[in-house]
Amino acid sequence: MDCRDFKEMLDSYLCEELAVETNHAILRHAEHCGPCRGEMSARRELRARLRRACSRERMSEEAAARLRERLRCEAQAGCEAGWGARWRERIAKLFVVSMGPMRLAVAAAGLLLFLAGAWVFTARLRGGQVSAALLAQAIGDHRTCGQVHAGDLGDVRMPDSAVEVDPAYGGLERIAAPAADGLQLRAAHVCDFEGRSFAHLVYTRGARVLSLLVTERDVKSPARTAAMQTTPFDGLLVGACQTGKRVVLVVSDPDDRENAARLAMPVAEYLRGLEAGVSVKRAELDRLIALKLRE
Repeated sequence: MDCRDFKEMLDSYLCEELAVETNHAILRHAEHCGPCRGEMSARRELRARLRRACSRERMSEEAAARLRERLRCEAQAGCEAGWGARWRERIAKLFVVSMGPMRLAVAAAGLLLFLAGAWVFTARLRGGQVSAALLAQAIGDHRTCGQVHAGDLGDVRMPDSAVEVDPAYGGLERIAAPAADGLQLRAAHVCDFEGRSFAHLVYTRGARVLSLLVTERDVKSPARTAAMQTTPFDGLLVGACQTGKRVVLVVSDPDDRENAARLAMPVAEYLRGLEAGVSVKRAELDRLIALKLRE
């Protein structure tokens, strides 16, 4: 089972609609896939919240009667519209005949909560937020590649071949160095995770591991030049800052919120300079000046 199959069948699993063998496949996949395990936990929590919210809702007999009458009238008004009208009538009968007032109230409240949540989520994506898929990829790369290189020693530099993937990746460790004061740079390279290329800087402070990753943007929405998205995700914290073409991500422990902004913002400023046509040296100088002014 891959991640796509897992997500398509997850709701059916939570509703206990799958065969025993499929349930076992779902559980095996979740055991070895952190992002999907987090998705399962999030959906289970959402369902629990909806049940708690809906259990408190009550509809009066008078309101329930009005709602049943309105549904019945709408179903009858569309009876000549063919297939679509027949299905509306079936849905109306399902709600009006099969449900009592309390169940009807619960269903209505649940629908409203679901629509409100969906509106908020899509509004965040329209505003330039990094997608959940990219957050999961960044965490996956941190947990695999980052943990492998956390004990590396020696002179760490981004390889010259990095510019073949993206010219902005060259010398990225120097750009981040002033903001990474107090952190030990362990690795600097370009790696691939689930089909996406990342420029990856691995830092440690004591036993903690932090990853600074740069990659192409994945959401076709206006970049908010001063925005810093900080998102708890699957037990870690992801700080993300977007430019016109790229996104800078910092993956760290949940209580390292300050490091996320401190590392991501200067790198994002440097990348914006490059994207505006400024030379590499000028962009690096502007970034250092901005850093000194904030101090």
